[in-house]
Amino acid sequence: MEFLERISDEWRDRSAELAAWTMRCLVNRTDVWGRYVAKKYREKSANHAVTAPFRDERGKVFLNESSLEKHYRTQLVSGVLGLHSTSSDLSSRWLAIDVDLHDEDELSVTAEGNFVAARHWHRVLSEQGFDPLLMDSNGRGGFHLLVVFAAPMCTHSVHRFGQSLINDYALRGLDDPPELFPGKPQWHHYGDWLRLPGRHHTCCPPIVSSLVRAHVS
Repeated sequence: MEFLERISDEWRDRSAELAAWTMRCLVNRTDVWGRYVAKKYREKSANHAVTAPFRDERGKVFLNESSLEKHYRTQLVSGVLGLHSTSSDLSSRWLAIDVDLHDEDELSVTAEGNFVAARHWHRVLSEQGFDPLLMDSNGRGGFHLLVVFAAPMCTHSVHRFGQSLINDYALRGLDDPPELFPGKPQWHHYGDWLRLPGRHHTCCPPIVSSLVRAHVS
């Protein structure tokens, strides 16, 4: 618990820097973003997450650094945000691979198996000259692998590159391919969004993400 509290303090202490970096390097669009629903409202709806802002506020309310800073400081589920993987002109500033583990009892995959697969793709990306970030996503065996580009890239190209990277998922011991962000690009839709690093939305207080660097080299 002390370890998690220390990480939480680090996220909070550098929330302003993280917010500025996020806006500069990760935000593909500011007109919509992802937001998790407060726990007290979840019993009334099957949706734990929504696209913000509300429909009648779109075009009037925009994502800003203050909201991003709150995400990195918050201990409330409702403060946890996500970013869309695609801009309105179908470009993407980043690629993410979500190696998830929702229910270990239903699959042959384990937390250790997920880590082995994520570490393999981390190594492949590093050998290609990228500086990927491998993060614990939920404290239960899920991982996010994030690649940030120096400039926005064509979303179609980013998706194809990600797909080629994970095509060997079965050889890595996974039952199903991990989820890619961006997914298949669509002109007529806002596209998918991924939770930002930091707090997790299913715990109260939410747990914090940590970088997995010690065991990836």
